[in-house]
Amino acid sequence: MSINDAVFRLAQAPAPTMAERRERAFESAMAYGNAITSKITGTYSDAEARTWTIQEAEARMVLDGDDLPESALLPQLAADKGVTLLEYAEGVVAKADAFRAIVRAAVALRRGAEALLSEDITTPELLAEAVSTLRAQTHTAAVGLGLSL
Repeated sequence: MSINDAVFRLAQAPAPTMAERRERAFESAMAYGNAITSKITGTYSDAEARTWTIQEAEARMVLDGDDLPESALLPQLAADKGVTLLEYAEGVVAKADAFRAIVRAAVALRRGAEALLSEDITTPELLAEAVSTLRAQTHTAAVGLGLSL
Protein backbone atom coordinates (compact mmCIF):
# COMPACT_ATOMS: atom_id res chain seq x y z
CA MET A 1 0.00 0.00 0.00
CA SER A 2 1.36 3.40 -0.92
CA ILE A 3 1.53 6.38 1.41
CA ASN A 4 -1.22 8.04 -0.61
CA ASP A 5 -3.47 5.01 -0.12
CA ALA A 6 -2.78 5.03 3.63
CA VAL A 7 -3.55 8.74 3.90
CA PHE A 8 -6.73 8.27 1.87
CA ARG A 9 -7.89 5.40 4.13
CA LEU A 10 -7.13 7.42 7.23
CA ALA A 11 -9.09 10.36 5.84
CA GLN A 12 -12.00 8.02 5.10
CA ALA A 13 -12.02 6.50 8.62
CA PRO A 14 -15.20 7.34 10.49
CA ALA A 15 -14.91 9.91 13.25
CA PRO A 16 -15.15 8.37 16.72
CA THR A 17 -18.62 8.33 18.22
CA MET A 18 -19.36 10.40 21.31
CA ALA A 19 -19.50 7.18 23.33
CA GLU A 20 -15.98 6.31 22.13
CA ARG A 21 -14.75 9.83 22.89
CA ARG A 22 -16.27 9.69 26.38
CA GLU A 23 -14.66 6.29 26.99
CA ARG A 24 -11.23 7.60 25.91
CA ALA A 25 -11.63 10.63 28.18
CA PHE A 26 -12.56 8.34 31.08
CA GLU A 27 -9.53 6.10 30.46
CA SER A 28 -7.24 9.12 30.28
CA ALA A 29 -8.59 10.52 33.55
CA MET A 30 -8.16 7.16 35.27
CA ALA A 31 -4.56 6.94 34.04
CA TYR A 32 -3.96 10.41 35.47
CA GLY A 33 -5.37 9.31 38.84
CA ASN A 34 -3.21 6.20 38.83
CA ALA A 35 -0.17 8.37 38.13
CA ILE A 36 -0.98 10.45 41.22
CA THR A 37 -1.19 7.49 43.59
CA SER A 38 1.80 5.75 42.01
CA LYS A 39 3.94 8.75 42.95
CA ILE A 40 3.53 7.42 46.50
CA THR A 41 3.11 3.68 46.12
CA GLY A 42 5.69 3.37 43.34
CA THR A 43 8.55 4.07 45.74
CA TYR A 44 7.78 1.03 47.91
CA SER A 45 7.89 -2.69 47.23
CA ASP A 46 4.54 -4.48 47.04
CA ALA A 47 5.48 -6.48 50.14
CA GLU A 48 6.14 -3.36 52.18
CA ALA A 49 2.99 -1.61 50.92
CA ARG A 50 0.93 -4.62 52.03
CA THR A 51 2.16 -4.02 55.62
CA TRP A 52 0.99 -0.41 55.77
CA THR A 53 -2.28 -1.25 57.51
CA ILE A 54 -0.42 -3.31 60.10
CA GLN A 55 2.20 -0.61 60.58
CA GLU A 56 -0.47 2.04 61.03
CA ALA A 57 -2.37 -0.06 63.59
CA GLU A 58 0.83 -0.73 65.53
CA ALA A 59 1.86 2.94 65.34
CA ARG A 60 -1.48 4.07 66.72
CA MET A 61 -1.10 1.52 69.53
CA VAL A 62 2.32 3.01 70.37
CA LEU A 63 0.91 6.55 70.34
CA ASP A 64 -1.97 5.42 72.58
CA GLY A 65 0.50 3.87 75.04
CA ASP A 66 -0.67 0.30 74.38
CA ASP A 67 1.64 -2.71 74.40
CA LEU A 68 2.56 -4.22 71.05
CA PRO A 69 2.37 -7.96 70.40
CA GLU A 70 5.67 -9.84 70.25
CA SER A 71 5.25 -10.26 66.49
CA ALA A 72 5.00 -6.49 65.90
CA LEU A 73 6.88 -5.02 62.94
CA LEU A 74 7.45 -1.51 64.24
CA PRO A 75 10.15 -2.09 66.88
CA GLN A 76 12.49 -3.71 64.35
CA LEU A 77 11.66 -1.18 61.64
CA ALA A 78 12.43 1.68 64.05
CA ALA A 79 15.68 0.03 65.11
CA ASP A 80 16.68 -0.53 61.48
CA LYS A 81 16.11 3.16 60.81
CA GLY A 82 17.98 4.22 63.94
CA VAL A 83 15.10 6.09 65.57
CA THR A 84 13.01 5.54 68.66
CA LEU A 85 9.81 3.54 68.45
CA LEU A 86 7.83 6.69 69.26
CA GLU A 87 9.52 8.69 66.49
CA TYR A 88 8.91 5.91 64.00
CA ALA A 89 5.27 5.57 65.05
CA GLU A 90 4.71 9.30 64.63
CA GLY A 91 6.17 9.14 61.12
CA VAL A 92 4.01 6.16 60.17
CA VAL A 93 0.83 7.89 61.35
CA ALA A 94 1.74 11.13 59.55
CA LYS A 95 2.37 9.22 56.30
CA ALA A 96 -0.84 7.18 56.73
CA ASP A 97 -2.88 10.34 57.24
CA ALA A 98 -1.29 11.99 54.19
CA PHE A 99 -1.86 8.92 52.04
CA ARG A 100 -5.50 8.81 53.16
CA ALA A 101 -5.90 12.38 51.88
CA ILE A 102 -4.33 11.37 48.56
CA VAL A 103 -6.68 8.40 48.28
CA ARG A 104 -9.67 10.69 48.93
CA ALA A 105 -8.48 12.90 46.06
CA ALA A 106 -8.06 9.84 43.81
CA VAL A 107 -11.58 8.65 44.63
CA ALA A 108 -12.93 12.11 43.81
CA LEU A 109 -11.07 11.95 40.50
CA ARG A 110 -12.52 8.51 39.73
CA ARG A 111 -16.02 9.78 40.43
CA GLY A 112 -15.39 12.79 38.23
CA ALA A 113 -14.04 10.48 35.53
CA GLU A 114 -17.18 8.36 35.72
CA ALA A 115 -19.19 11.51 35.05
CA LEU A 116 -17.33 11.81 31.73
CA LEU A 117 -19.21 8.69 30.60
CA SER A 118 -22.57 10.45 30.95
CA GLU A 119 -24.78 10.43 27.89
CA ASP A 120 -25.62 14.02 28.82
CA ILE A 121 -22.26 14.94 27.29
CA THR A 122 -23.44 15.07 23.71
CA THR A 123 -20.80 17.13 21.87
CA PRO A 124 -17.01 17.19 21.69
CA GLU A 125 -17.14 20.74 23.09
CA LEU A 126 -19.09 19.64 26.18
CA LEU A 127 -16.65 16.76 26.66
CA ALA A 128 -13.64 19.07 26.36
CA GLU A 129 -15.19 21.39 28.94
CA ALA A 130 -15.87 18.51 31.35
CA VAL A 131 -12.31 17.16 30.94
CA SER A 132 -10.82 20.62 31.48
CA THR A 133 -12.85 21.11 34.66
CA LEU A 134 -11.87 17.68 36.00
CA ARG A 135 -8.18 18.28 35.25
CA ALA A 136 -8.25 21.64 37.02
CA GLN A 137 -9.94 20.16 40.09
CA THR A 138 -7.48 17.26 40.17
CA HIS A 139 -4.47 19.53 39.72
CA THR A 140 -5.65 21.80 42.54
CA ALA A 141 -6.13 18.79 44.84
CA ALA A 142 -2.73 17.32 43.96
CA VAL A 143 -0.90 20.60 44.54
CA GLY A 144 -2.76 21.00 47.83
CA LEU A 145 -1.39 17.61 48.87
CA GLY A 146 2.14 18.57 47.88
CA LEU A 147 2.27 16.44 44.74
CA SER A 148 3.78 17.72 41.52
CA LEU A 149 2.40 16.21 38.34
